[in-house]
Amino acid sequence: MPSLAVRCSSLVVLVGVLLSSSVLSGQDGGVELRWKFEAGRVIQVEMVQDMNMIMNVAGQKMETVNKSSNWMTWKVDSVNEDGSARVLTMIDRAMSDIEVPMQGTSHFDSSDPEQTKGPAGAQLEKVYRPMIGVETATVMKPTGEITEVQIPEGSLDGLDQAGAGSVNLGKETLERLTRDASPAFPEKLAVGDTWTRDSEMALPGMGKLLLGTTYKYEGTEQVEGRELHRIGMEIKMEFELDPVAGDVSVEVVEQENSGFIHFDNNAGRIESTTMNQDMIMEIQAQGQTIAQSLVQKVMTRFSEKK
Repeated sequence: MPSLAVRCSSLVVLVGVLLSSSVLSGQDGGVELRWKFEAGRVIQVEMVQDMNMIMNVAGQKMETVNKSSNWMTWKVDSVNEDGSARVLTMIDRAMSDIEVPMQGTSHFDSSDPEQTKGPAGAQLEKVYRPMIGVETATVMKPTGEITEVQIPEGSLDGLDQAGAGSVNLGKETLERLTRDASPAFPEKLAVGDTWTRDSEMALPGMGKLLLGTTYKYEGTEQVEGRELHRIGMEIKMEFELDPVAGDVSVEVVEQENSGFIHFDNNAGRIESTTMNQDMIMEIQAQGQTIAQSLVQKVMTRFSEKK
């Protein structure tokens, strides 16, 4: 059975993923933010995650450091009569350097399997390998809302092969994360408009994670000579545990999860997203109390394939 520390570490990684991909919806205003679709258009996406987590278990300090990058491709396969598009998404490459308590330093790079080292690197190899180069088909509206997701059979086999100790995302969870990869913009927005969205994520064997997101349209700003629209976002989270979780309890003591989206309305796509997370949690399980702090930054950049 995996140690409590490893289980908590896996849970925090999942939280980080969720915070980097929450959805927005809103109300009427002034400006329309819209994606532009043209068959054959290819957009490259790079996501960089920098995480530092410290846990105190029975007076022992354990620190996990993770620096990871993912490179993806979004390709417009076809455009429908209603303006929505069939978009194919694919993970081209994944890389991670991670230091885990009692395991040391691990490395993983899907482009060079021979360089994989350490227990965490071997686990990431199992998880990511079936996903690399596999296309997931989605249907996306000009507002950015993703209405359909088709994950190919076999691409999630690595989640089962990774073994115990990791939080089981499952197909349903990954479909939701794919839907949330692009924010769904309201019909129109005026400067200062705010809107909220509540969502939840099942945590098998524990309960669920509740997310409350507040968005604010902050107008335009010049970035490297281009006019970009800025949408601020702030996320509050809490855990709701099921009786099956037993004596496990998770309390979010302090949290500040905020960031912003830059949208290029002329290009008809997101330019970048930034999310900063600073959180302190207290976890009680198996007669132990774990004080945990997490500091994380996730940045995603979108660009046209040249």
